[in-house]
Amino acid sequence: MSLRTVLIALTAAALLGGCATPSPFEPPLKKPPTAAQRASTDKAIELAIGKAIYTDERLRHKVHININSLNGIVLLTGEAPSASYRSQAVEHARRVKNVKRIHNEILVRVPSSLASRTRDTIIAGRTRLDLQADERLKGLDIRVVVENQSVYLMGRASRAEAEIATNIARRIKGVNEVVTLFDYQN
Repeated sequence: MSLRTVLIALTAAALLGGCATPSPFEPPLKKPPTAAQRASTDKAIELAIGKAIYTDERLRHKVHININSLNGIVLLTGEAPSASYRSQAVEHARRVKNVKRIHNEILVRVPSSLASRTRDTIIAGRTRLDLQADERLKGLDIRVVVENQSVYLMGRASRAEAEIATNIARRIKGVNEVVTLFDYQN
């Protein structure tokens, strides 16, 4: 092997080898957030939206709004006495950092009664128990939210798993409808 061939080979190796090392001019690759980090971010989103809505004197005593966040996807449920109040609540949610998408399910009507909320709590508990009991759904994190006898299912699942969960929720006594807000995985 000639000296020229060796120099060319060494130069090529140095240049190509440099492609694998990070450049100081490129941002480092980010690791995906852990489950604990996602949960912490979701809790911060829920608290920030709740604070914005319930410290707004225009909304504070007039609305009943529940805030649920899963992986930055926010579900707003409850009641507001007018479309204007509903829009103001959604606008507060839009301004919060890390919100990827908002599902606005706030109904325009007077706030629900304690009896209605108690019924929703019972439906939510039954739905969670039945979802956890199904072996086909083991290991999935499915959030169950119930408002006015409508069940909202959130989480990451395959389409087949989402359909199983939906069918389970539909069979719960008192459920009027099931709304799926899944982040579908292949």
